[in-house]
Amino acid sequence: MNDCHDPIEIVPYNPQWPLCFKAEAQRLQLAVSKLERIEHIGSTAVPSLAAKPVIDILLLVRPPVDLAGMTAVLADLGYAPRPAAPSTDVCFYVRRDERGIRTHHLHLVASGGGRDQRLVLRDFLRTHELQAREYEALKRELATRFRCDREAYIEAKTDFINTLLALAAHPR
Repeated sequence: MNDCHDPIEIVPYNPQWPLCFKAEAQRLQLAVSKLERIEHIGSTAVPSLAAKPVIDILLLVRPPVDLAGMTAVLADLGYAPRPAAPSTDVCFYVRRDERGIRTHHLHLVASGGGRDQRLVLRDFLRTHELQAREYEALKRELATRFRCDREAYIEAKTDFINTLLALAAHPR
């Protein structure tokens, strides 16, 4: 298997993840104006779920968003902008530690739409153990298969995530 500089690795749930989120949320609250809400999202926000050891944060801000100003503020906090999917309204940022390892993903969204799908997925996985275990197994398999291809890893999860979102939208 090829070595890569930013491999995908799934690790067992770490009970420190919520504390890491809280500490980062406090830093963001002090720095970001027009902040409406900060949410811990992604697999590290689901107790007992194995995940990439990267804290995902959803930052909802009141429109209009001064993207250049926001990017400068986030840069001061160690976040670098990354391209997001062209069809989304999300600005995506990555924070790395001194070794260059990803520690945080920040999803910046202007508030005002409906309930964010990332929150729906998080809440569904928190309350549906069987689907959470299925998702964990899929992530482990895909992390092995796409260790050095983050885009392929994300794309390969999309159908399963959409199935979970459909289940969440129409509970039985």
